[in-house]
Amino acid sequence: QAALGVNLRCQHLSWYTMEGEAKRDYPASIFYQSPWWREYRKVEDYFARINLAMTQGTEVRDVLVIHPVESTWTMIGKDWMKNNDVLDFDRKFIELRDCLLGNNIDFDYGDEEILARHSSVEGKAFKVKQAAYKVIVVPEMKTVRASTLELLREFAKQGGKVVFAGSPAKYIDGEKSEAMKLFAESCNNFMIGQGLIEEISKIAGRVSIVDENGQEIFNTLYQHREDDVNAYLFICNTGHEEKPAYIRDDTTLSIERTKAVPVMIVNIKTNKTGTVLEIDLESGKVMRVDARKTADGWSIKSSLAAIGSRLFIITPDSGVRKLPQAKRLELVSEETIKADNYGIILSE
Repeated sequence: QAALGVNLRCQHLSWYTMEGEAKRDYPASIFYQSPWWREYRKVEDYFARINLAMTQGTEVRDVLVIHPVESTWTMIGKDWMKNNDVLDFDRKFIELRDCLLGNNIDFDYGDEEILARHSSVEGKAFKVKQAAYKVIVVPEMKTVRASTLELLREFAKQGGKVVFAGSPAKYIDGEKSEAMKLFAESCNNFMIGQGLIEEISKIAGRVSIVDENGQEIFNTLYQHREDDVNAYLFICNTGHEEKPAYIRDDTTLSIERTKAVPVMIVNIKTNKTGTVLEIDLESGKVMRVDARKTADGWSIKSSLAAIGSRLFIITPDSGVRKLPQAKRLELVSEETIKADNYGIILSE
């Protein structure tokens, strides 16, 4: 959630009393009735550090994906959850999401109602109020608003990039039409997979997170923000479960489980200069990072635990050069952990 933009956490509850049925509300009380309460600040301090950074400046995000929720509405009827057409439509949209995020292409969803009221085309920029995009991805759709099609036409006419990743809509405002198909023929069309990623990355590839062999680490997520002074980059590894990697144009799936990454190389495009720092999210300590300046940004060398995270800040502050150097991940085998004995003491 933090990597995808959720920066305000609202915790569930704390009990006034443990009497009566009130205590049956779940999850457990986040207060002294829970035995872990004294240690809980480790969790909240961790997220407080992330969310402080993830509210600085604005997100750096160049891709807009049209959300096909209005197409879904047209498919909802009796027993719709058993309808294979609906399930297939939903699966393709999820595959598109995972394909983009797995290849470190960050994006926003564009709701057609919001686009109709707040969008404009300014040169090669597609504007939605304060947000601006360089690439628009059109997923498989059943119907599209005439207003959306007109915006896409104008954006393409001004030199903007429109990419189709699925069958174009056969209806305009719910009425049968060839208009979207004809427009799609003038744009780039790709199946969900590597060809789509390569086309988008030419224009909107901002962050690349790879291993020592140069392979994208599929289960990483990130958020990149900038203000007038600094750049902020939060990265997390969601590799605690098996996930499909959509890496080929025929969407053949390769199931993989991301483990700890002893060597992680992060390439970020930014005009921010100075020094790359890391904030230890558990302790709050600030350290310098092994990084070098590149022609269009920075290359950062680090590591990433299996369900770990990193928070980097690029700052021009010259005083930070005296800070200590960050250490990379040290791998410990499961056998070593099992061999240790752990003492347990009752808390009360």
